[in-house]
Amino acid sequence: MTANKVWLNKRHDEHGSLTWSVEGRVSYKDKKIVKGRKDCELRLTDCYKTIVLDFSYSDREGFEERVAKMSTLMAELTTFQQLLNISYTEPDDDSEEEASHSLAPLDLEELLGDA
Repeated sequence: MTANKVWLNKRHDEHGSLTWSVEGRVSYKDKKIVKGRKDCELRLTDCYKTIVLDFSYSDREGFEERVAKMSTLMAELTTFQQLLNISYTEPDDDSEEEASHSLAPLDLEELLGDA
């Protein structure tokens, strides 16, 4: 099995982590190696909440579906990261007018360009 765990925060009072594992099962049949199911998992934990995404597969079609699933996940996380980076603005002073944020819909194409 191959696995990894990284902490998402450096603060001691936050306990976010990302863990993944890939485990392949191989059995011997008629003196040949027969490849079987691959158990693959991505686990995201923050405080006391956990999300487990299953990426397991047992054939080429399942593998391709999992690759597409990961591509979608990474694209959406990248978009979220870009929007998070531009979402924080620091007001020039402490006036309420300067500190208020507009809730107007964002134009993603304009903000992200060719991302």
